[in-house]
Amino acid sequence: MAFFSQALALISEAPGSLAYHLLALFSLEAALAFALGRHGPGWARGPGIRLALAAGSALAVRFGLVALAGLGSAGYVFLPALQPPLERAGLLVTIMIMGWALISRPRDALAGVLLTLGIAGVAAGLAAALPAGQPLAAGGAAYNNTQPDQLWQAAQFLTLLLLIIMLIAVHPPEWGTGVGMFGVLAAASGWHLLQSLQPQPLLAGSVPGLTRLAELVALPMFALTVQRCVLQAAVRQAELSSSSFTPLLQAPSTALSPAVARALGAMGTGTDRTTTIYAVCEAAALALQADGAVLWEAARANPDSTRCSGGFYVPTQHSIERFTVAVNGVSATVAALMDGRACRLQARSHAAELAALSELLDVPDVRTALLAPLPDDGHTVRALMVYAPSSMQNWRDGDDELLRALAAPAAEALADSEDYQRLLESMVAPAQKVEVLPHWLAGPGDESPAPQQAAGLQAQVERLEYERSELSKQLVAAHKAAAATPAPTTPLADDERTQLHGQVAGLQTALDEAHTQLANRQPEVADL
Repeated sequence: MAFFSQALALISEAPGSLAYHLLALFSLEAALAFALGRHGPGWARGPGIRLALAAGSALAVRFGLVALAGLGSAGYVFLPALQPPLERAGLLVTIMIMGWALISRPRDALAGVLLTLGIAGVAAGLAAALPAGQPLAAGGAAYNNTQPDQLWQAAQFLTLLLLIIMLIAVHPPEWGTGVGMFGVLAAASGWHLLQSLQPQPLLAGSVPGLTRLAELVALPMFALTVQRCVLQAAVRQAELSSSSFTPLLQAPSTALSPAVARALGAMGTGTDRTTTIYAVCEAAALALQADGAVLWEAARANPDSTRCSGGFYVPTQHSIERFTVAVNGVSATVAALMDGRACRLQARSHAAELAALSELLDVPDVRTALLAPLPDDGHTVRALMVYAPSSMQNWRDGDDELLRALAAPAAEALADSEDYQRLLESMVAPAQKVEVLPHWLAGPGDESPAPQQAAGLQAQVERLEYERSELSKQLVAAHKAAAATPAPTTPLADDERTQLHGQVAGLQTALDEAHTQLANRQPEVADL
């Protein structure tokens, strides 16, 4: 406990206080440098601009606190009255900015609104705390363990708990590091609040020493998190710019399991359109770790023709059959399909449409979905949609790019299967017209030989029946002659009798085959 008390005293007074301010500045400067140093073509669309804005704002707050400490040391301001509330307010704003940087997503304004409201609340609290701290500073009393200090610590502790809960619920990149960073600050703030409520509190003076120690751990962790996020975004952008198909096998958000590898390999091996649609949807769902995927199609400039051409549902490993939809039921999906643009459906903004999709697809509750257009063939507009389970409240960074990268090879696989099917039909159709179609179903230009073949078979049957009848008569006459003549002068030899029997059996076999062929050529009235 003596070492702990010495550490608190060291960081609360010079030169320890100066070292604390410098380390905090260096950490935030490193975070800003990481965010600005790895920019490229997709920097504005990725997390770089958000992280740079957060690190720059937090650094500006820290510079303000350092400038205040310098003015106080020079005697320009009355530091005991201003520093305690301003330091606590600055730390609370810094925590909110770091939380916004980790949780916020592109095109998601909710986190920005919460940050604005939080900063406004801190400003209102600071406006009330500054006048309340003047009497304490004038009387030389310590700011720690007072009611204003307890209110600041309670607000800080609740904010940190809220941020930890949001990180666990949203699961953004590096959320585990964020939970550890805010957990350290929450432990220090809670301990400070608990000590201030004791009859004999441990902390003295006006500096939150334990919170400063926690900041020396949390701020370098924030700089490390910024570096990792920016590097991941840079790698993802480089992969997307190098190839349209390679990122499917190397994207950071996709675990290349054997199932994903098999699905990606089977995507282009289908020989008919239906099988290819199922394979493409299965590959898309597995690559984005979603519950399932479907292919939407419609005739150009005709929203009423929108249909689901098939899909795949991963949890039960079953295919989704083709069906048509009403435009008013899935209006956002149809609008994105007709416009040829990507779309993201989320529960808080498209709850009714996601519920309609759950009912149409006959799957459990769908909470979020991504849609990416396939290359246009000039006649039909198509789009690939993946939908996620209720446990995934939001998509990961790069999932939009991953689905768009999958759209191009998916369109090629569908085109290849359609070309193969047309080629097969062109080869089989002429033979089917001649050998399978009855003559009354043939086209006006088709001269089918079926009637002539049927007439020839009929004549062959009649000739075989006549020959069989004559041979049977000869065989019966031979038996009668042998029975009537005890000692015939010219008996029928055994080899001759055997030869007659063989001829009759052969004729019977040929006759049966001719009957079968003739029956296959006859039109069946039941099929009309």
